[in-house]
Amino acid sequence: MIQTKISSWLSNLNRTKRFFLNLSLILFIAWFDQITPAEFNMRLFYLIPIFLSVWYGKEIKTGIFFSILASLVSNYGDGFHDVYNLHGFYLIWELLIECSFYILIVVIVHQINKDKVALKKSESKFRSLFDNSEVGMFITRMDGSEILDFNEKCLKILHYTLEEVKGKPSANMWADKSERDEMVKMLKADGHETDFECDMLNKQGEVRRCIASLRLNPDKGILEGSIQDITERKQAELIIQQQNNQLLELNATKDKFFSIIAHDLKSPFQGFLGLTQEIIQNASNISVKELTKIGSAMYHSADNLFKLLHNLLEWALMQSGSASIVLKDILLSDMIAENVETIKVRYELKGISLNNLVIDQIHAYADEKMINSVLLNLLSNAVKFTQRNGAITVSAKETVDQMIKISVKDTGMGMPKSMVEKLFILGEKTSRQGTDGELSTGLGLLLCKEFIDKNGGKIWVESEEGVGSIFYFTVLGSKYSSQ
Repeated sequence: MIQTKISSWLSNLNRTKRFFLNLSLILFIAWFDQITPAEFNMRLFYLIPIFLSVWYGKEIKTGIFFSILASLVSNYGDGFHDVYNLHGFYLIWELLIECSFYILIVVIVHQINKDKVALKKSESKFRSLFDNSEVGMFITRMDGSEILDFNEKCLKILHYTLEEVKGKPSANMWADKSERDEMVKMLKADGHETDFECDMLNKQGEVRRCIASLRLNPDKGILEGSIQDITERKQAELIIQQQNNQLLELNATKDKFFSIIAHDLKSPFQGFLGLTQEIIQNASNISVKELTKIGSAMYHSADNLFKLLHNLLEWALMQSGSASIVLKDILLSDMIAENVETIKVRYELKGISLNNLVIDQIHAYADEKMINSVLLNLLSNAVKFTQRNGAITVSAKETVDQMIKISVKDTGMGMPKSMVEKLFILGEKTSRQGTDGELSTGLGLLLCKEFIDKNGGKIWVESEEGVGSIFYFTVLGSKYSSQ
């Protein structure tokens, strides 16, 4: 076990340490053999194990063996000469030493050249990998004082040329200097860092979000690493997150909206069922007058239910994208007159006066069905929430930006500010009964907003509780049809 540890320790020594280790061994052996400086200079073989162990790293044992062998031959050479009468022993020995020395020089020179070729190939391979890497790679001073090298990908990420950055401070490319300080602190602790996110500045001063892997070489004071531009990826992740949040919010809003609609659907059904039950139970006792009254109530319940279902269908079509929009030149003044005529019976029953101030022909560039639905909804609401003997006024005019502005004004119930703010928001409960108990769900105004938005206009309201309301909306003027 100990021998294995020593062998492993010797193998892991670098050339400088191996050289001094073997030199120490040689000097120790020379001292132990009591060799004089003159003899040491003559016995060049003592240098052989040093070079062997330095240039052939795994031959430390061989070097020590040669040192011991040379020492033995030197010490006991005289004995061999005297006992075996080996004439010229020292001459032959010195000749072998000199030959070994020259052979050693040739071997060393050859090894040096071989190492140079290998180093050149290694540098060429590294340069090829460095320059052609699909990620940005860089080499800088650890203190950020100098850029030593950037590869093509790194230059492309930051929009520089190599001449523009080489030798310049790398610290200036960090958008947030505190991020660099944090990175240096982590590198000094661990020596390397992966997936470190940071903001870098490109040549135009734009901030690019990057992810870096870094390695610190503290002996040389050099920082090496790679970066990838993840700006687009981060932006995409942010958009996806925002869309997810919007989707969650929309689903929650729709759930709330449908719960309101479900409640509003019950009311006309309950009224309708109650009236039919009354007829079944008391059919024989109901007079013609009472039957007429019940029939009228049933009609209003059915009418309200039909309008609600109709609005629900239109809203569902809008949400699913099935409702197509066809923009064309329409005669808006005639459309307003037609809708006023449609609700004539309703406003006359309540004694309401309706003043249509749109006398001249006004053209608009819009979807005919959608704008017709908006007009009918706003006029119906005006009648619904205006007291008996009240007044409704309809007007339209062209604005300076070539839009047509339509207004429906009533002298009805009006609304508090809190209701006005929620009026066009999906999921907010704004339904209430009309002045004669007419039912309302608030869905009609949501449809109006959807339709006006699709037609490139705006819708808003001004209202004061107990005074009345004015609903405004805009559509494109006919001049847009030629653009």
